[in-house]
Amino acid sequence: MTGRVDVMQWVRARTISASGSRAPFNLLEVAHHYAGPGDTEFPRTAPQFNMYLRAAGRAAGPTAVRARLHREARPYHWELVQDFVNPNLVLPFPETGTLVYEVPVNLPHVRLIGVGLYALTVYFRCADELEGHWDRERTDWDPPDEPEWAFGAVDYFVVNRSEP
Repeated sequence: MTGRVDVMQWVRARTISASGSRAPFNLLEVAHHYAGPGDTEFPRTAPQFNMYLRAAGRAAGPTAVRARLHREARPYHWELVQDFVNPNLVLPFPETGTLVYEVPVNLPHVRLIGVGLYALTVYFRCADELEGHWDRERTDWDPPDEPEWAFGAVDYFVVNRSEP
């Protein structure tokens, strides 16, 4: 398949609202920090993170979406903290032509293992396994043992403790 998905926006938001009957979404407040009380103990589970995704599919066909959470263990070394695979999250891109989708991606029970820099990455995969893979270059963010997943974008945020 020669299709591709290009991410226009992938960002963590405090709130996302549907603004019309056809459900285009408004990104109301970007959130690049997560602060807990000064006495916060880690690991800690945040009930939900709201991600806003706007992506253009170019002859991509139905496309599965996956998110992964990484934490910077040391400079330029990222460790995987959590993998979010929702089999029901499929973007119905057409087999021909281009279409843009805006969707909220809700990540439940996000595991935060300490203060520091985190990265939320989004990946795409052809939903039709018989069609093969998209023609693309690999990136450092690609899951090494799952070549069928294509990296889309990354959004960074910082976890810290608030001052007393």
